[in-house]
Amino acid sequence: MSTLIIFAIVAVLLFLMIWFFDVRPKKRGESKQTVSKLKNFKLKILSVGLVVIYAFRLFSVDVIRECISLVPTDALAGFSPAGLALITILRIFTNVAVILAMMAPWYKLQFLKNLTAFFVTATYVANVFVFNWHILSFVGVQTASTLNWRTIQFALECILVLLIGGMHLYDKICDKNFAGFGKQIVVMLLSIVAMCFAVLPPESMQTLFGLPDLVANDFEFFHRIVIYATFGVPVAIYFATKNKEYALRDFVLTFLSICAFVTFFSLYGSDFTVSNVPLHLCHTAIILMLISFVFKSKKFFYFNYFINVIGALIAVLIPDVTSTFFEPGTLQFWYNHMYAVFLPILGVALKIFPRPNLKMMKNAVIVFSAYYVFAAVVNTWFANFDPGVDYFFMRGDHVLEFFAFAFPLKYNYIYTFDFAGLVWTIYPVYWLALYIGFVLFTFAEWLVYASLYKVFDDWGLLYRKAKMQKMDMLNLKKEMNGRDITQPLSPQGANMIKITNFSKKYGGSDRYAVKDFNLQVNAGEVFGFIGHNGAGKSTTIKSLVGIQSITQGKMEICGFDVEKQPLQAKLNVGYVSDNHAVYEKLTGREYINYVADLYLVSKTDRQQRMQKYVEMFGLQDFIDNEIKSYSHGMKQKIVVISSLIHNPKVWILDEPLTGLDPTSAWQIKECMKQHAKEGNIVFFSSHVIEVVEKICDRIAIINGGQLKGVYDLDQLKKQGQSVEQLYLSFADKATKKFNFAKEG
Repeated sequence: MSTLIIFAIVAVLLFLMIWFFDVRPKKRGESKQTVSKLKNFKLKILSVGLVVIYAFRLFSVDVIRECISLVPTDALAGFSPAGLALITILRIFTNVAVILAMMAPWYKLQFLKNLTAFFVTATYVANVFVFNWHILSFVGVQTASTLNWRTIQFALECILVLLIGGMHLYDKICDKNFAGFGKQIVVMLLSIVAMCFAVLPPESMQTLFGLPDLVANDFEFFHRIVIYATFGVPVAIYFATKNKEYALRDFVLTFLSICAFVTFFSLYGSDFTVSNVPLHLCHTAIILMLISFVFKSKKFFYFNYFINVIGALIAVLIPDVTSTFFEPGTLQFWYNHMYAVFLPILGVALKIFPRPNLKMMKNAVIVFSAYYVFAAVVNTWFANFDPGVDYFFMRGDHVLEFFAFAFPLKYNYIYTFDFAGLVWTIYPVYWLALYIGFVLFTFAEWLVYASLYKVFDDWGLLYRKAKMQKMDMLNLKKEMNGRDITQPLSPQGANMIKITNFSKKYGGSDRYAVKDFNLQVNAGEVFGFIGHNGAGKSTTIKSLVGIQSITQGKMEICGFDVEKQPLQAKLNVGYVSDNHAVYEKLTGREYINYVADLYLVSKTDRQQRMQKYVEMFGLQDFIDNEIKSYSHGMKQKIVVISSLIHNPKVWILDEPLTGLDPTSAWQIKECMKQHAKEGNIVFFSSHVIEVVEKICDRIAIINGGQLKGVYDLDQLKKQGQSVEQLYLSFADKATKKFNFAKEG
């Protein structure tokens, strides 16, 4: 009988391969691409057919599930222990192979094509050779001797899988592309091992190893191992696939969702009762995850993401199972809940689905509310037929074992009534408390998710920055050509600020805030940088001091490249920002000492300089008071002192005199003059023309993000031109241009 079936399979297979895949070009001009699309379309048809055929086997009873420790039962008479071990292991490979065959036509992945061509084909060739053993393991000795529907089903399955696998093997041979095939084999072997564990038939461990006394509960050793696996496996999957192409990440998660479905429902044919209809939340999750990943359904996915994960996690931590771990039902329980925990999380982490927002979470709670009411009705209804019905712990006491205080909520408020010839028993207070508790858990879960997003974003940013800094350091060493990296990259610029072709864009804007800006400021100068509000002054300064990135161009301070040598560049800069932000709970002295520590200023130098500037600015009576008690001018003076505490070669001030009284403004101007006389650079922005004319040696005018010119004040005076007239000439042009655009 088995020989005839095998011959029939081979004959049908050959006929179908000749007829079904006769896809040679039949018309002149028909391209290879058209032929390839036609062949792939036919493979997809086979894939859909395979899904239907395999579903019959998935929901069927297998007598091999009665076998323990490779001891044959009466139904398996004639099997030796070695034969049972072989067929059990082959069934594990077959689970993997049939899922790969279903998925292969839908993904353009070389990795999957290789697996389908070699592993899938080889597995089902082996299945054909031991076809009779498979039928015996399905239906037992007595039924296997006659033609039965399981024999027909498996024969059709073998034909369809071998057609799919055979065509992939044929394509592989025709391509003659075996470059790097040795490495691919290693990857395939490792993947096959992982896949076998992902879709392990629930009965296989019992068949191979029996029922050792291993129980995973009460946080004992074996239970902790399972918990670690629940969190460790997704982490391993994430790091193994996060940098791979989208198609591979999608394939991995879709494969796992199918595995979850197969491992859960493979026992239904032999153990279907009213109480295990998949209405329990974690059981529903298996179906919804399959739909989510196969059809990319966001609604089902986010319901799982917000509602099922927390329920499955609770089940993993406080499992409602006390039987031996290798029993099929127990193994099914753990696979079900582990998948329900990490598959939705991986779906977002691997960017198959976008990160959800709070609105999506609220929608998920609304859907859960409808589900909860439905589950309550079905619980009460089905309890008339099976007292063991307990969808979502509504009837049992499993949850109450961990929250003993809630027993009265259940048993002090029981209502029973007759309806439609059935007895309906409800626990309204307990059910309401359970619902509220779950919704609160869901909102808490959202807070955890939001926090984890922030953590991972920060880690990702730090990782990218560290990687970029490492590359920058390697490039810097190369540019230094053997010189110490603490030396200036451009020694000829040791006494100047040099800006070359600087441009800056913000975010995704197409508009440049500053465009092609070039400037050189020399030692001993007080250099004024003027322009109206929004002209680009602060943008240039913030890039120069390293607060924000440079879109294009180059900036150097004392020969140090601001981007490539940021630490050395900043050590030479004293910066006074336009908002004088300070730590207001510190005293003035504490804040100055804090900045001095950052710049590695010795105690002797800081004390001398602090005393000098405190006396200069008249802060003797306030220096030990908290900064929050200071006036605007006093805060500005503290910022000025802290910017000079390390005696910087370059002192940069952004609108330093805004809001100051005349005395404070005069003091800061005198300080700027003195610092330049000592051979340093003072670079400050302002739109107060009178100040610029009195203290500057040279000025630069910026308008609309572009440098309009650099001017020597002595030369302007000789020409009889004032800074105000010069500045207004550019401002008037900008105003006329704006008005013209507005009128147009």
